[in-house]
Amino acid sequence: MHLRSSLLVAALLALAPLARAQDPPADLLKHVKVGQRWTFAAVVGEFRTEEVWHVAECNSEERWVSYLRTTRMLNAGKLVTEVVGQELERWSGGASLVMEAPVLLAMKATQTRQSFQAPGVTLDAFVLTTDAKTEQWTAARGDFETFPGLVKVLADKVQVRLLEKVEEGPPPVVPTAPPEELLEGDSNLPKGALDHVKVGQRWIFKASSNGVEAEIVWKVTGVDAAHGLVHYDATMTTKGEGGATIPSEPQTEQEWSAGAVPVLEAGTTIAGVSGERKPLVIPGAKLECYVVTTDLGSLKMAVWSAVKGNREVFPGVVKQVVEQGGLELLRVEGP
Repeated sequence: MHLRSSLLVAALLALAPLARAQDPPADLLKHVKVGQRWTFAAVVGEFRTEEVWHVAECNSEERWVSYLRTTRMLNAGKLVTEVVGQELERWSGGASLVMEAPVLLAMKATQTRQSFQAPGVTLDAFVLTTDAKTEQWTAARGDFETFPGLVKVLADKVQVRLLEKVEEGPPPVVPTAPPEELLEGDSNLPKGALDHVKVGQRWIFKASSNGVEAEIVWKVTGVDAAHGLVHYDATMTTKGEGGATIPSEPQTEQEWSAGAVPVLEAGTTIAGVSGERKPLVIPGAKLECYVVTTDLGSLKMAVWSAVKGNREVFPGVVKQVVEQGGLELLRVEGP
């Protein structure tokens, strides 16, 4: 063998262990178990945001973890909102965390190895600290990122993210996805969603506020079901003192368009807010409605929206009950 060839082979053999070292270790995810709940938190004043990652599956060979996420917001310890994921999410890791000196110099940052501890878990971590007073702690096994990635983030000593605890338990129950709504063409509505609307109809509402009442009439002038549009002319007559009526200038060529989804999303909880389906039966029409009720102490309100499935249909809001007034669809006249 020539000397030059011998040197090349020797060099390749010497580099082989280094090449293997670039692969994440086989036990990269040995600390992850199905059923674990990893709770993260961020705190700003009295507001606290929590994320819970509930592990559903751990694939050590392909280095990924699937989990169901629940997000909560609390104010002074009281729940404001909670959103439970309706499908699994996936974390993938195994990237090298080691940063070269020139890169750190350009970032004006330092990188150290430290131990991170929280109830239920102890992890090695790479800590990246910058002159901008930020710290990013990333879970590591050896030189490689492992689940769940970022476990601690500080910005000018403010807790942006912190893994607070890891709890053992049963695997998550993944919600069964409801059947997807079948929308027709460009209408953004289910088939037949505007069948109840006819040219020439008069949709008559009553509006009131602080003792003042008005009658509002929408007269349908056109229905474009293929594009989810209804055209109408609107008039309003206000009742004054002594029973006198005051007509307003007609508003012609108005357009109602489909697209709104007034139904609360599955898995979503909002403090003081609830939703339910109710029928509205009035002279000339029977409508399926979704009612969102809000009770926040000083604010109490109920909003009824005409719907088909989860989609708002004409005329949209048919009833709104608030203190000192509201809006109500009284009747539908016409063909």
